[in-house]
Amino acid sequence: MYRCVEVLLTVLLVSITSAALAAGKNEDLLRAAWEGRTEDVQKYIADGADVNAANGQGRSALMGASYFGNENVVKMLLAAGADVNAKDKQGATALINGAFSGKEEVVRALIASGADVNAKTGNGISAAKNAQSKDYKTIVDILAKAGAEIEGGKKGKGKKK
Repeated sequence: MYRCVEVLLTVLLVSITSAALAAGKNEDLLRAAWEGRTEDVQKYIADGADVNAANGQGRSALMGASYFGNENVVKMLLAAGADVNAKDKQGATALINGAFSGKEEVVRALIASGADVNAKTGNGISAAKNAQSKDYKTIVDILAKAGAEIEGGKKGKGKKK
């Protein structure tokens, strides 16, 4: 009987320790992605960090890297299987964040990976609206060509997601 309890406690302790280590890796990945530390992101992915892990607000590494315009990190996360259409607690996606960054290649990479060009936050903010608010005309054009609805009645001529 005591042996069964001992084995059960050992399994429980190993599970808790493994979960804590994974959470640490995921937090490290989030921080590195947001800060644009490409080599660290690559290391954390190789070490098994979850590319779709999110912080308390539901923001993933891809969302942060997109917001801060970290193009190489965005491409690395997408290649590792990050969910391009994941939403945070406000409904923002990586593309909505990427449009705000003003980095054209980030927006292109997200669209090429299947980002929903017409996704909106709970407050009705879209990638196109973010780009328009910052006067990023090239990004608005990229979004329109990908099928995004553009404020002012225009609709993109590309495929809709």
